[in-house]
Parts: sequence; C-alpha cells; structure tokens
Amino acid sequence: MGNSLSDIFDGQSTRAEGVENDEVSAGSKFSSPGQEHEKKELAKSVDVASSVEPVSEVKGNGKKKKKHGRKKASEVIYEYVQRQMLLESEADYEAFREAMDKPLPVVFRVSILDGVVPGYLKYQLSNWRTFLINDTPAQEQLQLPEGDVAEPPRPLDWVSGERIWYFNASRRAVRKLPALQGFKAFLQRQTDAGHIVRQEAVSMLPPLLLGVRAGQRVLDICAAPGSKTTQLLEDLVADTAKAGLGDTHMEASGLVVANDMDMSRACMLAHRVKSLHIPSVLITSHGGQDLPFSEGFFDRVLCDVPCTGDGTIRKAPRMKWRAARGVPVGCIQLELCLHSLRLTK
Repeated sequence: MGNSLSDIFDGQSTRAEGVENDEVSAGSKFSSPGQEHEKKELAKSVDVASSVEPVSEVKGNGKKKKKHGRKKASEVIYEYVQRQMLLESEADYEAFREAMDKPLPVVFRVSILDGVVPGYLKYQLSNWRTFLINDTPAQEQLQLPEGDVAEPPRPLDWVSGERIWYFNASRRAVRKLPALQGFKAFLQRQTDAGHIVRQEAVSMLPPLLLGVRAGQRVLDICAAPGSKTTQLLEDLVADTAKAGLGDTHMEASGLVVANDMDMSRACMLAHRVKSLHIPSVLITSHGGQDLPFSEGFFDRVLCDVPCTGDGTIRKAPRMKWRAARGVPVGCIQLELCLHSLRLTK
C-alpha cells in the first residue's frame, strides 16, 4: 500500500514544473543579453549533443546510404556523467541509466478548496480500484509497455489526507491501453473540472516543505506554469479555514506573489490561477534576479530556478540536451537564490 520516497523519486525530474506540459528551455528565457552571448559561444565549443552516430538506410536500389542520427538525450547525459566521473561504481552508472529510461508514473493532486470534492474523488478512486482489478477481462490487458503490470491508483502515504495519488502506469500507457481508457476519461473530466491537478510528485515537495501558514506573504519567484502556485494558494486557504480566519472556503488570509520573467508564461500563469477564484494572489512579470521588493518582505519564498534540462529526461526523452547550457544557467540559478534569500525574513 505504501510508497517510499525512493520508489517514487527514483530518477524523477529535478525541475518540477518541467512536469507539466512545458518544453525544456534550459534557462534561455531567463538570460540577460550578455549571458545569451556567453551561452552561444559555449554551445559552439562544447556541444555534447552534436555527437552523432552513423545509421544505415537501405535505398530502393538495395544500396545502403549512411546518414547521421542524433543520439538520445539520455545517452548524451550518460556519457557526460561517465566522462566527469560523477558516480562511484559501475553499478551506480547502470542504475543511473535504467532510471533515466524508466517512464514517469501518473501522479495527481486532489484539490482541497472544497471539502465535498476530495471526498467524492476518493469514493470514485476507490471504485476505479475495483474496476481495474475485477472488471478487466484478462490480467494481460493491464500489462504495461515497460514490462510491469498496472496496479490500482493509491494515495502516497508520506502525505496526509490522501491528497496526492500515484498510479504506476506512464502517461503513454494510460493513453494506449484499452483497459485503462475509463480511467483516462475519468482523469480528463476531473482535470477539466479543476478537481485534480496532474503534477509530478517531486514537484509537490517544495510547497509541502515550505509549510505556508495563514497571514503569511509568500513569493513564488519562478512561478509559471503555476502548479506549485496553485498548491501554495490551496495551502493558504486551508490554513486560513483551520485558523478560523475565513468566512468562506475560498478566503485566504495572506498573500501569494507569483512571478515569471516571460510575459507569455505570466499570462498563462494568470489564466491558471484565475480559475481558483482566490483574490489573495498577485501576478508579476519581472526578472527574478532583481524583483523590486524590500528586503525581508516575504515570510516564505519558493525559488524553483530554471534548470539545465538533465533532470527532465524521463518526461521529455526526445529533448535536445547540451552540457554547455549548464554554465550560464548555473549563474542565473545562483543570482535567483541569493535574491530570494534577501527577500525572505
């Protein structure tokens, strides 16, 4: 029934929002003009992903013509880690390779903004557990492409209140397996209704650890596309109700400031937050490195910095990854972290 952290996070993406439907930008939208120039120069000299291997293609006349195919991102990262000697043993390298090639499971968060909805969803999920076990004509229909067998969805035992649910099948399996089409339709309906949020489990950890309380001012400095922002707002509303400070289930005592440098992503963030109908949120679009708030203004700051992309291989196996991108992104990450510290009480 229970899941350990190692079961869930074995090789999952380190940049949570990469969980969702975002493409990996490797921090390009967060760079200054000087950093952009530096990144381009580095990419020319250290382009790990440019290594190619010949692939044979048989033409119509029976002759073979060699063409070059790009290596998988997981292979490029694996070779990079080997060259840098970042792991201790051959067993560690093999475990690392296997983890990168293992698809991400389906994980979703149940909204707690309305007490009726979580209870209803838990009842429905219990019915789905019965459906997946008893109503499937043959157990072989639940055989996953990865070789495992689909197990019933279950709440993660390290989060109280059955708020986060885990299903061991990948998104591809849920889309393709006939026996899971009912479950797929259920997830789609509940997502459209705003009752659940599809999000990687590792993405839900930062808001949980932040421990937001009623009356606090909270900053999400790199917020788009907004899954963690909505989670912070839910926590603020829940603690407001718990403290007896709100008259309605949508009232929050406190403030969440959600910022993203890219205006289009900030607009997407605003659209997503608007659906919650919670007034205690402010959307801004400004460079996080010099966000103009006074020192110590916020009680909590969530700093989920742009990543180099190497932690999102399981979600986006076809992405293009280059080691050179990590150098300028590392500088941006440090600047964001230092400014976040200045803004925190």
